Formats: sequence, structure tokens, C-alpha cells
Amino acid sequence: MPAARPKKRHQKSSGNIIHPISTCRDLVLVDSQPLRTKVWKQYQAALKKFEKYTADLHQFKNTDTEQYRLWYEGEFSREIIQLHKSRSAVADLTDWMEQIEAYAEYHDISLATSLRVLSEAKEDGTLDDLWEEMVKEIEESENNSKGKKAKDEWQKFEEAFDEVFEEATEDFFQDHSDEGAAGRRGRSRDANTEQELRKLYHQLALRLHPDTNPDQSQEHRQLFHKMQEAYRDQDVEGLEEIWKKLEGKSEGPFSWKTAAISEILSRKNSLNQRSRDLGTELKYARSHPAWEFSKTVKNKSALSALKLKVRHVLKREQADVDTIWDELNAQLQAVERQARRTGQRKAKVKSKIP
Repeated sequence: MPAARPKKRHQKSSGNIIHPISTCRDLVLVDSQPLRTKVWKQYQAALKKFEKYTADLHQFKNTDTEQYRLWYEGEFSREIIQLHKSRSAVADLTDWMEQIEAYAEYHDISLATSLRVLSEAKEDGTLDDLWEEMVKEIEESENNSKGKKAKDEWQKFEEAFDEVFEEATEDFFQDHSDEGAAGRRGRSRDANTEQELRKLYHQLALRLHPDTNPDQSQEHRQLFHKMQEAYRDQDVEGLEEIWKKLEGKSEGPFSWKTAAISEILSRKNSLNQRSRDLGTELKYARSHPAWEFSKTVKNKSALSALKLKVRHVLKREQADVDTIWDELNAQLQAVERQARRTGQRKAKVKSKIP
């Protein structure tokens, strides 16, 4: 026996005829209100996050940082001055050692001899003149070497000029005869430019296409036509200008009940990107001692702990600078001892000469 057919269940009609959805525009219109409400809530959450990040950074840059600077300079003025003096001394000693090494290397002499010559010039007040003469010698030597090199290169260029010119001429006529302007444009456009062009066009189409924005303004319709022309001409800069104009028009308050869903989504994505950038700044701001200093200064125990921490950091920096100074000073003393020994040997030799 054939299998029994299942009975059809008759549903009561509510009197409303539901037509099948034929286009993407109909889908957006049918489901616009619940989808718009959902997207609007997402936008509100992104806006709240962005406003919080902005307020925190504004508080840090304009209030906490200034209060911390005044407290820091008043509380640790003696340590700051000492550290500044030590760093200046290290910078001067480093510069002196670099001069000794540079003079010794250029004249192919020992560090001891270089120290003796520079010290004598320093005492006589002719140290600047000595360096000016040395710089002039270096410049003249470089000019002479460059002139010789340029002459050799020019000779090589003259020898190979005919061959290079013939190859360039052949390539030029081949490009113009075989491929034409379209081929040249296709070769010059690389993959990155093509990808950027498609990405910009896709983003602009979501916001300007009439199917997704039925109530768009006359200005947006003009931008849509310009967008199509720019994409047809492969004009990335033109698409970027249209995007900038569109972003400028989309700033400020708007009615979410009548705004296109694509516009709300675009605003939400823009806020999320800006929030990520602010989050990176907040990451470094939270590691700074001035973070929430306006609250810390009201808490005596927290302020005392911060004071100990900052003083420890200053002591460590001072110790590091002192270590560098000791190392440089030890090097300079070793060179000075060598210079004294060399001078004593030369004096003995002169005393033996009748």
C-alpha cells in the first residue's frame, strides 16, 4: 500500500497578504526598525566608551600632569639640580674624550699625544682654530677624492651612453606601439594601490548607494556619481577626497530614527577605531606617576608611597650617571698617565743630548 500522505495543516489567515521579499532594499525596509535599534545601541555603547577615554586623557593631560609637575619640582628640587649638574659634567667629559679619540684617529697618533696637543691648544686658547684647520683639511681631501671619482664615473658614462640610449629608445617605441596608454597605466598601478582603491570604493558604496540610502540628499547623490567616475578612472586620491567630505558631513548630531543604518554603522566603526587609538595613549598614561594624581594628593598614605617611589627612581638615575662619570674619568686618567710618562721619557732623552 502506498504511504499515507501527511495531512495539510490549514493556518488561519490574519487578513494581511505577505508578499515575498524581492530586493535587498525591501529587506532593509522590512527589518529596518529592529535592526536600526540594535545598531543604535551599539553606537551608543561605542560613544560612551569614546567619551570616557577622552575625559580620562583630558584629566591626565590638563590637570594631573600639571599638578604632578608642581609637586615634583617643589619636593625634589635638590635632587633634580644635582642630577642636572652630574649629567652636564658627563656630557662635557664625553665630548672631551671624543675630541681626543677623533684627533688621534685622524693624525694616526696615540691618545696620549693627542691629549697633550689638545691640552696645550686648550691652554693657549687655540683649540677652535686647531679644529677649523682640521675640518678644512678633511673637506679639501673629500673634494679631491670626489672630483677624481666623478671624472672616472663620467668617463664610464660616456662609454656606455650609446648602448643605454639605444635600449631606452627601443623600449619607448615598443611601449607606445604595442600596449598604449592603458597598458602603461596597468603596469604602473601596483597591487597595493588596487587593493586600496577597491576598499575605498566598497566603503563609499555602503554609505552612498541609493539602494541602502533611499532618502539621501542631493549632495550625497552628487558624491555618489563622483565616486563612480573616480573608480572608473582608477583615481584613489579622488575617492579619498570624497571620503573626507563625507566624514566632515557625518560629524555632529543626527536623528537615528531616520538615519541610514549604514551611516550609524559607519559612525560606530569610526568611534571604535578612535577609541582604540585613545586606548594606546591611555596605556602609557596609566604607567606614568602623574596618573590620577589629583586623587593621590588627597590620600596621605598614597602620596607618601609615591614620594618614596620617586625618590628611589631619582637615586637610581643619579647612581647610573655617577657610574658613567667614574668610567669616563678612569679612561681620561689612564690617558693622562700615559702622556706624563711619554713626556718624562722625552725630557730624559733631551737631557742626555750634549
